[in-house]
Amino acid sequence: MLTAKQALKLVTHSVTPPWRISELQSAFKGSSPFSLKLALEGLDQQTCVLFVGVRDASLVKSSATFAELQAKWNSSTPSRNTLVSLQNFLENQGASLNWLSSDWKTAAIVSPVSGLSDIRVSVLDPTSWGQATNQAGQMVGLIGKIMGSNELTWWGAATQLLSTLVDEVLNNNLGSPTSGDTGSSAGGDTGGGSGSGGDVLQIPEVTIYGQVPQGVDPSTILNVGTFTISAGPSDDDDDDDDDGDGGGGGGG
Repeated sequence: MLTAKQALKLVTHSVTPPWRISELQSAFKGSSPFSLKLALEGLDQQTCVLFVGVRDASLVKSSATFAELQAKWNSSTPSRNTLVSLQNFLENQGASLNWLSSDWKTAAIVSPVSGLSDIRVSVLDPTSWGQATNQAGQMVGLIGKIMGSNELTWWGAATQLLSTLVDEVLNNNLGSPTSGDTGSSAGGDTGGGSGSGGDVLQIPEVTIYGQVPQGVDPSTILNVGTFTISAGPSDDDDDDDDDGDGGGGGGG
């Protein structure tokens, strides 16, 4: 479950204090008195679409320095094995890979917030470079980058990874998330239970994180379901500037 601090960051779109519980309370239209537990459970169930750049972990092994890794980022393409590994990994976390750009460099993850909070990450930077190269065998086998961010991260489930993907979303402070226009807002039934049969917290149906690739409508990928990743990427999207790569691909 989210912590109160994480929940306040999500609701206020601010990574810096002060935060007030009253701000969390005002974001919900549940019954009084306000229940922090129900609010956290409601946010846990909120659906998110997260756009990320994906690359092979082998980039770390083939780069002598972090600067070299950065230089290789735009020109590299993830392998099918990496993407299938990501697909399986997400399913185990209660999330799914719902969209893939034709050049394979950008993916859309659909997940409840709770799924993002279960994915462990570790920031890659010059300071952590030595530790990252030593931990290569413990990762899920990919490097991720939230679209619109400049921060690269290992993804995995190892306990040595002290951060989570939801923290990465928050700490990048990408500004106010865009609410997906997917129809009417849906209430999140927390199932918390009470003498009156339980409270229903009204929460936005979908929140989008990361820069949306040009020409992509996030509402069309929410219910795509599992797809088979094709044998190889298309050459349609040769220019990857990490601000608009993708553009019209699918999962073959």
